[in-house]
Amino acid sequence: MEQMTRLQDIEPVPISSLLQRNWQADAPPWVIGALVAAPALFLSGPVQYAILALGVVAGVAADIALSRLRQKWRIEDATTPPAEFPSPVEFDPSDRALIWQALTADPSVRSIVQFSYGTCVVSVDDVDDPIANAKQLLSEYGHAIPGTPSADMLVYTLPETGDFVVGCYHPNILTYIPRGLFDRDASTDEIQTPAAYLGRDFRCLDTFAQESVHLHRSAS
Repeated sequence: MEQMTRLQDIEPVPISSLLQRNWQADAPPWVIGALVAAPALFLSGPVQYAILALGVVAGVAADIALSRLRQKWRIEDATTPPAEFPSPVEFDPSDRALIWQALTADPSVRSIVQFSYGTCVVSVDDVDDPIANAKQLLSEYGHAIPGTPSADMLVYTLPETGDFVVGCYHPNILTYIPRGLFDRDASTDEIQTPAAYLGRDFRCLDTFAQESVHLHRSAS
């Protein structure tokens, strides 16, 4: 394990999941604006222009209100625990701890906490309770809310094994994805994006379940 390449030396591949706006999403607010402006078709002069302007304002206001409502729904959906948790991929916490130590080989690392779905939280601070600290970080940064940076991912491919490590917008929260979960005949390029999404899903499950399975403290 000592020979494993450190994450700092691997160029990650960014995977963006920001939602793209489309005409179906944009249509309802501007339908409202069009309805407000419709009487202008039967008028002329300053009143016509005033009603047209009112229709534009109504469309913009409806678009802003609907966008905020959609974001509220996304946050509620992203932070609601699943009704049933899938079984985690089995792994040996002690063996995985050796991998994490090699990947995060840095004298500033004070503790590494592993969770049941494969997420690892690295701490560079001396804290009295690393597990509680790791759970707090997951609670704050582990959810993936569509349309925000929290849903974006970085995927690292480990050159020695072909396995993947998936990062998020908090640099100390990482999820390990074994290469063996995918078709062995598929190329790394084909697997990187599915691995990133799977890693994000596992991180979200660890954020909800918060079942720690291993703690490693730095000896220094």
